[in-house]
Amino acid sequence: MNTQITIADPEFLSRLDESLKEIKQGLQNIKAIPQDDYFTADEFMAKVKVSRWKFDALIKEGLLQYKKIGRKFYIPANQVPKYFNGEMNLPR
Repeated sequence: MNTQITIADPEFLSRLDESLKEIKQGLQNIKAIPQDDYFTADEFMAKVKVSRWKFDALIKEGLLQYKKIGRKFYIPANQVPKYFNGEMNLPR
């Protein structure tokens, strides 16, 4: 079921659009949105070829640096070489 709301006030829409632009700019200024030097969890898992289970274990053991914004994980790009250099091996 889709609900559609129609707002006929163009001034309101203009103010809303301007407010959204200000919010987005503010988030970028405080770096709440990671820049290009971060991978999402899915991108990281694809690059190092690990399962979600292994990814979660790396997080739980504190072996992987990350930023969590809301429910999303962002992994610094410098963590990929650390993984391949053997710095993140989990005990078996």
